[in-house]
Amino acid sequence: MKPKKNLKIEIMAIGSELLTPYFQDTNSLFLTERLNDLGMEVSYKTIVGDDWDDLALSIKQALSRTDVIIAIGGLGPTQDDRTREAFATVLERKLIFNKELLQKIEGRFKHRGLSMPAVNKKQSYVIDGAEILENRNGTAPGLWLDTGSNKIILLPGPPHELKPMFDESACPHLQEFKTDYTARKVLKITGLTESKIDTLILDLYPDSPYLRMTIL
Repeated sequence: MKPKKNLKIEIMAIGSELLTPYFQDTNSLFLTERLNDLGMEVSYKTIVGDDWDDLALSIKQALSRTDVIIAIGGLGPTQDDRTREAFATVLERKLIFNKELLQKIEGRFKHRGLSMPAVNKKQSYVIDGAEILENRNGTAPGLWLDTGSNKIILLPGPPHELKPMFDESACPHLQEFKTDYTARKVLKITGLTESKIDTLILDLYPDSPYLRMTIL
């Protein structure tokens, strides 16, 4: 019996700040580790800025080549936070106002003795057909959407919001695609060049879609 073949997964980190030398995309590393724990491998990692055309193009490409898209960031209240709107536009789905979600966001501000700025209302809009992923540590809810051909997960950018949301709310949706495990073996070699090692192990390269060998 052949092992279950992994779905193609793309992690899309969104934000123009990630295209500068001042910010690192550590969220993708966290998600890759968690996905590997499920026996799932990442096929693509994309970093895209906040430009609308670039973002829409990246979403279209991801939809055409992968089964699961995990988008990070761009769910905040400011004008450059466009992830929710871009996915809705590309998928040709409406954004639906959720009153209960707005009340929760208002409640977070009230708990701190603050009034909610009007711009935060945009965070209470949900892509039609999507399930809300609760954010215990911020105002930006995540979303899970199954279009039939793609599974889409939208997560907030701050790591202290993303990590618990993925573990508690997003990960359970992926459990049905879990394979037995992903096994790795690392062989450390010194004193030989990369090309020499490649020549020596040429016959060991696996002829199987389920096995991979990489020289680092």
